[in-house]
Formats: sequence, structure tokens, C-alpha cells
Amino acid sequence: MPRKVSRRNVRSRETREARELEEDALDLSTNPIIHHRRHRQISQRAIRARLTQQSVHVVRISMNPSDDEAEEDENGDEQGNRALDNPPRRSGLGRTTIGFELELLLAVCRQTSGPDPHPGEARWLCHHLVDVKKESTDFQYTVCNRIVDELRRRGVATRKSDNGFTGPDEKSSFEWWNSLEYELPNGNDHLINSWTGEYTWDESRTNDDNTQRAVVTLFKQFIQYHAKHKLQVHLTRYAAIQNIRDNVIKYCVLGVVPPRQRERVATLWYERMWSYVYERKKRHYSISRYERDANCVAGSGASDQYRAWSVRDDFTITTFGMPRGRDYYHPCASPGTRQPGPELYKWWSPEVISPVLDYDNPQTYESLRTVCSTLRDAFRIHKPMAQVECGVHIHLGQENGWTLVQMKRFATLWHYVEDSLYYLHSRWRRDSQWVSPLASSSLLAYEVMKKYQLKSSVRATTPEPTRSIYAAQMAQHVPLIRDRDQHEFIHNIWQFSLLSELNKAMQSPVGHGSVRWRISGRRLSPRPNMSSIETLEFRMLQGTLDAEHIWRWASICERLVRFARDSSAAAFRKALQDLMSGDKLDALGLDPDDMRWFTSRQAHDGYFEYPDRNRVDWSRAFMVPGDGDTHGISDDNLPE
Repeated sequence: MPRKVSRRNVRSRETREARELEEDALDLSTNPIIHHRRHRQISQRAIRARLTQQSVHVVRISMNPSDDEAEEDENGDEQGNRALDNPPRRSGLGRTTIGFELELLLAVCRQTSGPDPHPGEARWLCHHLVDVKKESTDFQYTVCNRIVDELRRRGVATRKSDNGFTGPDEKSSFEWWNSLEYELPNGNDHLINSWTGEYTWDESRTNDDNTQRAVVTLFKQFIQYHAKHKLQVHLTRYAAIQNIRDNVIKYCVLGVVPPRQRERVATLWYERMWSYVYERKKRHYSISRYERDANCVAGSGASDQYRAWSVRDDFTITTFGMPRGRDYYHPCASPGTRQPGPELYKWWSPEVISPVLDYDNPQTYESLRTVCSTLRDAFRIHKPMAQVECGVHIHLGQENGWTLVQMKRFATLWHYVEDSLYYLHSRWRRDSQWVSPLASSSLLAYEVMKKYQLKSSVRATTPEPTRSIYAAQMAQHVPLIRDRDQHEFIHNIWQFSLLSELNKAMQSPVGHGSVRWRISGRRLSPRPNMSSIETLEFRMLQGTLDAEHIWRWASICERLVRFARDSSAAAFRKALQDLMSGDKLDALGLDPDDMRWFTSRQAHDGYFEYPDRNRVDWSRAFMVPGDGDTHGISDDNLPE
């Protein structure tokens, strides 16, 4: 007769087995030198089966969506700590969004009066800003709005905005939509200077009544004159109005007029006309504030700033040093002589920002090409150079949101590809504080790899049983890591239970990392908002307006994001295994054409190199017109 087993013994045995499975999973997370056979013995299914029998609430790590994210919100923090790491993403088309930030160094005008430093250049050089301080509000808005106007002329939806420009100790009334160039002589001047009006002083009326009537009559006549000659009021300069006030209005009032009343009519007419012209100028020049790019991703949740192209100042480019004459190649210079350089110009460092665009929309690349060619055709923009801290930042987002599992996978993947990706760019980018490697400069790396004692630790502190489940989840995705520091770094990534915690750990304490994490939320990122744009910002690329170059790098970044998002656990694990074995980036299925484009431009040290061997010829310091290669020169007559 078979022995009867009590229910208490069954439960005790099952509890023991479940605990053993948890301990095995914990061993995997803490001991990197563990036999591969044992590594395979622990499966997600076994852990879930054992723990479920004991009614233990564990974290489910299925790669399929479920409804647990809703439960997290309903049941509070305790339930949230156990909620799914890969919750159902928001409904929608599931598009990958992309945004560009193009940092430039633009020559605005001569530093002092004198000849053009590059007399063969036909592109814009502002002569009337020579005597204007480059830190002043009117200087900055004039240059900013000149760029906006050029882009709008080429059909690019570009918005003006109040960038808050203020000079040192300056209280300026200069408007954000305005420009000193709007007051340059134009076609209105000749006809306006020929205008004259007429009002007959009625002696039967009081002086105040006559003055009022004279102002209204002459005001209407001036506006009607604009309409008759098809003159646009916003082009009428304040200086022209002032000239009419001083030399015309007083003679437009006929009859016996007290001298003081003539002066009063002129003054009141000028005040009324100035206000009218001001409002017309504001209406015309600020209308782009409400511009929206037709290709902007609708419903992206982004603020108005990211619904059209815009321009703002990036003070970091000029604040942290400028190149000098000796940093350039001077083919015709005599040895030992002082060489000219950027000190001949006043420079401004704009950042041209795109709206939120759809990566897979063909018009996105065409918009990028139009913007690059417009800027290079119209302005003198410095070529890429080690001493010029310009960069191109690629923002990638997910219309349906990022999940915690996806971000853990991306952080792990980036750790193993980061070093190789630096070689696709100019060598100096690796040394920039604005593009520091996350593998060594993130807060988590400081604490784990460099053993720094941070004021507030960023290590993951997930308790059991979730800790064991996360360890098993890591085992599914990550091969055996033999280096203890490397293992501890990756282990911490997989132990985070909130997106916001992982995001904090990936920040760089000085400057910014090669990827700036801008993700918030718990296990599913929220829609973009004013406080967080919910993107990964790739910062490695040096400053350029070569549209093909930018797009090929963006395609590589997008492929990495897509791989981390969509690949199965097995495929992800195999790719990491290949990367650890030295197969570099080939394991990720990147576009071979993109990789050939970059490798064909690598120098003997393996880094990207320009045709001038990264030493700019001062006589050809600016990007050539167009949207292709920024240098446009052959290998002839280049520095050794």
C-alpha cells in the first residue's frame, strides 16, 4: 500500500525546491565564473512554476504584452514593484521618431571695420553688426532670425521663439521676432519719401478737435498711400516714419495753425503710426511662431518647440575656447609669421533643431537635405575641426513608449558596441567632455567600475524574490561574463525595477555621455512632455551639415534601438556572444552600405578622417555649398 504523504510535507518540499531555484538564480547573478551547463538548467518557466505553486507574487518577464501595467497604477507602489517589466505599449502606429540638433559655428561679421577676411566668399557677412556687441540681445536675435528667414524662404517650416537672449546687465526692449536687418533701406523708402498729405485747419473748431482730426486724416492718407502703391506696411522703416514726422507732417496742415499745434500733430501722428507699423511688423515676423511642419509626427505629445524647425544659441561652443591661427593650415604663409584666424570674425553658435519626425517617412531625409543645403548656401559655416566643439545630436523615440526591458537591453548592447562606434567619428570626439563613454563615465560606472563613493548611490537595490527573477532574466539575454567589474556593471543594469532609476544611473556627472538618456517613468515611459522628451540622444557625431553623413549615422543608431526593442532573447544573447568574441558590429545586422561608407573614410589609426586630414585650410575654412561632403576638395595640396 503506497505511503500517504501529508499536504504539509508536499508544501514543505515544494517550498524547499522553490527556494533552491531562487538560490541558483542568485548564484548566476553574483558568480560570473559558473559552469555553462548549470547556467542552462534554470529556466524562467521552472521558476514561475515553482513559485506560483506557493502563491508567491513574482515578476513576470514574458516578452509579450499584458495588462499588468494597468494593475500597477491601480494597486500602488507595492503592486508596482512586482509589475511587469515589459508592459503593453500604447496604441498607435508604433513609429520610431527622430529629431536632429545641428550645432554650428557661423561667421557673422568682421571683428572690426576693414576688408573681408575671405574676399572670394559671396555668402552672407553682416556689415552693420560690426559695431554691435555680440553678447547683446539685438545682435543675437538679428542673427537667429536671419537663419529662420533663410530657411522659410526655402520652404522649411521654421518657427521664431523667445529664446530669452539677454546681454550682460542688459535690459533691452528688442523683440524676439525682430532684427536689425529689418530696418535696412528697402524698396519702400523712395516712394514713402515722396508722400505728402493734406488737412485744412478749421478755425471754427477747437485746437484739440482740429489736432485730433488732423492726426486721423493724415494717418488714413498714409495707409491709403501704401495700398495704392502696393507697399507692405511691415517693410516701412521706423527711420522713414521719423523723417516724415520731422520734415513732412507739419507742412501737411494747411491754414492758420498755431505753431505748437503743428508740432503736436506731428508728434501724435508719429506715435500712432509707429504703433501701427510695429503691430504690422510683429504680426508679419512673428507669424512663424505658430508654424507646424507637415511631416511632424501628429500626437507625439511634444511641446510647440518640436513641431517645426527652430534656432537657438548654444553658448557652450564659443564659451569653451576657439581655435587660433596656428591651428590652421596656411599653404602660402611664410615660416615664423603670425597667422590669421577666427579672431578676424565675430562668431555665433546656433543650434538648429528639427521637429519630431518619423524615421521611416522618406520626407524626413529630404527635409534634412534641404536644411543642410540652405544653411551652407547662405552662410559661412566653419568646417568640422577638433578645436570647434560642435556636434550633431540624434534623438530617437518610440511613439508607443519605451519599456524597462527594452532599456535594459539597450544599455547592455551599448556597453559592448560603444568603443567600436567611436571609430566611426573623428578622433577628437572621444576626448570631448560632451561625448564621454558611458562605460567609464556614467554614474553607475563611477560607482561600480571606478569604485567611487557617490553621495547618493545609484546601484540597484531590488529585494528578493524580484532580485532572483531579474538575475534569471539577465541569464536569458546575456552570455557568461568573466570579468567581475563588467559583470557587476551589467548585473546592476538588469536589477533596476524602474525606468527612472536606470535613466539616472546612465547619466554622466560631468558634461554628457555618448548617449544622453532622457527617459522617465516606471516600466513604460510616458508621452513626451515639457519636463521629459522621452528620447535617447546620440551625441557622438562631430558637427557637420553633410546630410548623407548625418543620415547614415542616424540609421546605425536606429538599427541599434530597433535590435534592442524587437530581437528575441535568444537572438540578443547570440549577438552579445558574437560581440564578446570580437565580431565587432557585424553581429547586429547593420546596413553594409552604411558601414562601408564609414570604413572608407577611416585613417590609419582607425578613426574617421576628413580629406584635409583634420587640419583646416584657413583660406577654405567654411563648408562648401550644397548638402554633400562639407569639404569638396581632393587630396591634392593637403597638409602632410
